[in-house]
Amino acid sequence: MSYQGWGYTAATGGFAGALDAEDGAGLTDGAFAVVLDGNVKFFKYNANSGLVANGTTIIAPVTNAGDGRWILQPGATDYRPIAGTITAFLPGYFTNNANGGYTSTVLTAAAINALINPGREYFCNGAACNVAGSDYYDGTGRYLPNLTDDRFFQGDTVAGVIGGSNTMAHTHAVDIASFDSGGTELTAAQNGPHDHVILSNGDGSGTYRYTGNTKYDGNDVSTESSGSGDPHSHTVNPPSTTSGPASNTENRAKFLSGFYKIQV
Repeated sequence: MSYQGWGYTAATGGFAGALDAEDGAGLTDGAFAVVLDGNVKFFKYNANSGLVANGTTIIAPVTNAGDGRWILQPGATDYRPIAGTITAFLPGYFTNNANGGYTSTVLTAAAINALINPGREYFCNGAACNVAGSDYYDGTGRYLPNLTDDRFFQGDTVAGVIGGSNTMAHTHAVDIASFDSGGTELTAAQNGPHDHVILSNGDGSGTYRYTGNTKYDGNDVSTESSGSGDPHSHTVNPPSTTSGPASNTENRAKFLSGFYKIQV
């Protein structure tokens, strides 16, 4: 088996660079050739084929064909990714092994498209696209996906859905339910300075007061106390409120930005 050549630009046409322009007299049975015409196609030369050339899967040399034919290999018809495939790429290099110092070799959409359009690939920048023969973009009023606005490409079961946000300012509602403080009793020391009234139990000549230590003027007295030291509670009902905005400004996962391209 021999290798005939790489990078033929067409299978037929008879011009320089076309596969059928190779002189059949110089071809070896079993030779392989690669045609790059927007796709990648592999052909194998059969010197004794004798099949009728059809210009697509069976190619006859223009000169000295005889029975020799180039036969397109099964499963090798088209190595171009299926239309609609989106891939990420970085047209540049880094200056260290930690993704630092990135330098791009193409800085504009036009430069990117100039680099990738020959392979029927387009920069995913939301531009209108009309490519003859494309499975999806053959016609007017059709736009490429726009992946230039810090947007991740998310897998889903439904295509064409947009959503999400790259900001994260938000608040939380807080409403604490009302509750009782619980019962408590005050001690004598906690009551503070105050007076108690005592009534004379003798000749009824009058009333007396004491503060702190009991004082009376010689008559027998009786004291009256008020209050039983019963416990009490207070109902607490804080007002509802909301928290302030989040302090950090980034809620996305770590990422390495790049361009997206689509095969059309």
